[in-house]
Amino acid sequence: MSNLSIALQWRAKRAERLAMDKVAEALKKEETELKKKLMESFKKSVNKSVSNGERLFQFKVTQEPAIADLAKLYKHILKTGEFEFLQRRLNTTAVKERWENNVKVPGVGSIPHEDVSDTQAK
Repeated sequence: MSNLSIALQWRAKRAERLAMDKVAEALKKEETELKKKLMESFKKSVNKSVSNGERLFQFKVTQEPAIADLAKLYKHILKTGEFEFLQRRLNTTAVKERWENNVKVPGVGSIPHEDVSDTQAK
């Protein structure tokens, strides 16, 4: 099978997936709106749960961590060494900007990323 044949098959399958993604996106939007309506209804209701005998729906409020004072948090982490509070992920945009200015970032390397582009011929 030639590269062109495989490329055209890939493109057709990609187009099919993208069309299905649009359908899924519309369904997700409807789902999100219904969940929002349900949550608003639960907030106004005395009852925070409802059941039909098969399914139990409950409205819950949980506390999620959020940074209130970044400087204090950094100071604590540096003092205690509790780096597990942070996620280890590079801001790739910041690193690439420095690379474009020929600035090396200590401890940062690179890995090759392969891809195939798909553009319409003129």
